[in-house]
Amino acid sequence: MSDAEHPGDAVSAYENPLETSESIGDDLSPSVRRLVRQYQLDVTGIHGTGPSGRIRVGDVMALVGGREAVASDMPDRASGQVGDVTRAPALTSPGALATAVYECDVSRVLRHQKGALDRGKRIELISYFVAAAVKALIVVPELNGGAEHIDIAVSAQSRQTIIGRDLRELSLDALDRALAASSATDRGTEPTFVIKQHSGSVFAFPVQPTGTALAALGVGKIRRVVAVKTVNGEDTPRITAQCYLGLSYATELLEERHVNRFLTECVGQLETYGATAQAT
Repeated sequence: MSDAEHPGDAVSAYENPLETSESIGDDLSPSVRRLVRQYQLDVTGIHGTGPSGRIRVGDVMALVGGREAVASDMPDRASGQVGDVTRAPALTSPGALATAVYECDVSRVLRHQKGALDRGKRIELISYFVAAAVKALIVVPELNGGAEHIDIAVSAQSRQTIIGRDLRELSLDALDRALAASSATDRGTEPTFVIKQHSGSVFAFPVQPTGTALAALGVGKIRRVVAVKTVNGEDTPRITAQCYLGLSYATELLEERHVNRFLTECVGQLETYGATAQAT
């Protein structure tokens, strides 16, 4: 039977003529698969550090960090022509970046922060964004590169800190203490995610992921704006505290749907904070 009678098989071979069931493992994540295809790697030569020896993005990045990628003779999707073998720049970052931007109402966060301060407890604003990002990474683990642990590099108020291993079970208070502690910085830890709080700008992008991180979250300046809210079926103007959240991500390794889901989860955590968070 011809390829035309098996369109699914034909498309698979067209997109990646080098891929076979032996060369690309069935248990690899989509991000790892893309890297293996791009760099034409034999997965049997990669040491996996994940559960049961599973290969993670960091394992592949460590292997190809200093070499050049060779593009195979595959048809160009736009023209349908087969191009020459070309060499891409050495992999010193996750690749081409795109930035998705969401607007976030942090009015509830500011009220919670003020309430804590009235009780004698100071909580840094960045801690709320870290807590929201951790919860969103649990829901959308693709942005964490498939790593078991969550190590976040945080840049705020001209200070850079890496906190991690593991942040999943930490409360807001614990995250805030970790950020404030001088021992929180771990030079030997490669972050799996990056957060940068812009000190004065409404927004800046892209935020460059570092280490083996595939994505970085930028937090813009909080502004007081008039927004129309629907209350009891009626549109009512209200003064709210808004900021932009921008997620810069490696387009070759992350799908847009995962990026959008992460931002939706992150914004949802922040906008409903007073209604859902446990009292600190």
